[in-house]
Amino acid sequence: PMSGVVDGTYFFTLSASIADDIPLVFLTTVTTEDSGGGALSMTWEMQPLNKDDRKTPVGSPLTVGPFPISGGSMSYIASILAVDGAANPISGSPIEANDLTILSCPAETRAEPGGFCEMADFYCGTIPVGAVSKPAALDIGGSTWTMVRVSGTGTDDYPEPPPINCAKDPAKSVNDL
Repeated sequence: PMSGVVDGTYFFTLSASIADDIPLVFLTTVTTEDSGGGALSMTWEMQPLNKDDRKTPVGSPLTVGPFPISGGSMSYIASILAVDGAANPISGSPIEANDLTILSCPAETRAEPGGFCEMADFYCGTIPVGAVSKPAALDIGGSTWTMVRVSGTGTDDYPEPPPINCAKDPAKSVNDL
């Protein structure tokens, strides 16, 4: 897509393979810039949201990127991501993740990972490689991520329960946590 087309605010889930139906959630601002030759550079500014309501900002925002988008695909290795424990639905402890490989690929159908080839309200992908070092050492390869565009200005637009993978399977309801 052209620079600016996918820019906006998204509800982002990261569903760790160890407990994929209770994702970490973030309010994410996506920005793109033309990086020449038909390629884009994309950045995600990610504000963790409280695990108890999936609406209240907690902790410090994360910056992921910039990373290239070429042919609608992305591949990025996030070296260190730290998330406040109030956002962790699995243990409630602060998280430090290392060397997460974040992938998306062009989608033939909506059952496949969603690429960034077109303007859409839903994008998704996989994290085939990655590890958590805090609160305990865990391999989280096989995790998934989703982004759903938020069109309003309040929290009523946030999907509940949010989709956790490219098949749009729902997370556990916040009321069931």
